[in-house]
Amino acid sequence: MYQYENEVEPPAWQKPVPKRQRYYKGITPPTTVDVLLPVVQTAAISILGLNGAVGKMRGKTANKWSVRKKKDHVDAVLVKELQEEEADWISYNHDETAVKLQLTDTIFESLLADTVDAINRVQTRSSCFL
Repeated sequence: MYQYENEVEPPAWQKPVPKRQRYYKGITPPTTVDVLLPVVQTAAISILGLNGAVGKMRGKTANKWSVRKKKDHVDAVLVKELQEEEADWISYNHDETAVKLQLTDTIFESLLADTVDAINRVQTRSSCFL
């Protein structure tokens, strides 16, 4: 819930990192322990399946990973973590930024080379006339 508080904003040419708030749906996250405790308890109950929510999820996702049903909910927690991390695996933002910077450097070097060549030609012509 608080993992994005200390992150620095990326430069303007990079895409912003998507922020996910899974357990607290309010505008701002809780700031005191008294407010945070019920949110954590609700999330823990949901993750452990004590309210029946994980049981519904196990039928949809966890059964395709394991043939037999287990009494603990480790599989359900692992599948949920995998689903949350999948967006990071298929994110090409860093690669896209690297290619853009490489292209920018190449264009800049080409412009510099053309400018130096043009200045040399002008200098050569002006020395011929003197």
